[in-house]
Amino acid sequence: MSELKEKKILLLSPSLISEDPRVLAHLKVLREFGHVTTAGFGAQPDLADLHLEVDSTARWLPVDVLSLVRIALRLYKSASRATRFNNAVRDAISERIFDLVVANDVHSLVIAKEIADYSCASLWVDMHEYAPRESEYDWRWRLLYQKYVAWICSNVLPKAHIVTTVSEGIRSQYENDSCRPVELIRNTSSFVQRQSDHVTFTDRIIRLVHVGAAIRARVLTNMIDAVKGLNGFHLDLYLVPTDQQYYKELVAIAKKIPNIDVIAPVSLNELVPIIANYHCGIVTIPPTNFNYQNCLPNKVFQYVQARLPIVTGPIAEISQIVDHYGIGWVTPNFSSESIRETLLNIRSDDLVSMSQKLDIAAAELSQENENVKRHRFVSSLLEV
Repeated sequence: MSELKEKKILLLSPSLISEDPRVLAHLKVLREFGHVTTAGFGAQPDLADLHLEVDSTARWLPVDVLSLVRIALRLYKSASRATRFNNAVRDAISERIFDLVVANDVHSLVIAKEIADYSCASLWVDMHEYAPRESEYDWRWRLLYQKYVAWICSNVLPKAHIVTTVSEGIRSQYENDSCRPVELIRNTSSFVQRQSDHVTFTDRIIRLVHVGAAIRARVLTNMIDAVKGLNGFHLDLYLVPTDQQYYKELVAIAKKIPNIDVIAPVSLNELVPIIANYHCGIVTIPPTNFNYQNCLPNKVFQYVQARLPIVTGPIAEISQIVDHYGIGWVTPNFSSESIRETLLNIRSDDLVSMSQKLDIAAAELSQENENVKRHRFVSSLLEV
């Protein structure tokens, strides 16, 4: 076995790793450098050599009374070490030694740093959003956890060897906070060959699609209200029921609107081929918090690989992509009236004319291109 393949890597994430696109993208590269152990929720990902499954009920935030007392007393270090998720990972890892530890998001950072220190390993931390303002729309989170999460970011994050995140706005904020370099890895999808050479229309209907999570702060009703009763348009929403109550409300609303349907989410491997049957992807998440203001989500790159022109609200980094490649429309604001007005300006000829531009965007905005950065980072961390 080569020295390269003898490298031992831990990929740690408080998520369903087998269904987490960004974590799977890391895994695809990491396995080229050695033996990869994953630790997180759910079944073993296909590309992992070993998986340490953590009980999905093991919370990553401190929720017991003693921990909340510690947070109230600003004993953040002891509170962070004693979360159920961290205890479960600590037990599962036991005395294993690694050459590289990869932590996904702030909630795995403390235990990842502990394991990296024990192993004398390099630490790569990938932040999926700006954690100190992660759930700022929830007053309970602001009251209980905001200062705790900010402490982790101020005291543990700067000790990582490499920090990456998802968008330029979030990258810049982390750099300002920590006075250290932070790298950008976008949530791109694997390159997919064009499914069809021609955009076809049935009954002169433009078929819109939105994929994502049912989260109230995303105000998906703006999009629904814009399409409601709009002649010549049909909207399908593939929603993950993250907020069960909000999801039920959206399903109930859609049932009363003939040209809108809520559809159960599909697997990651199925998504791009399925949405390639639509005419336009839509994303109109209003900037109700810092992370939404600076978002650059998976769905944008999934739309591109499906060769779908994009209708987006004026979200800075999404708008830059749409304008740079000429692959869609940016609404003047996030209101339903603004979205509706933009939709009414779409012509079938526009959709056809964007085909070649979408092919260019799909090649340039591919996961394979973004993996060049991943390879460079891992090579430097493992000194290979």
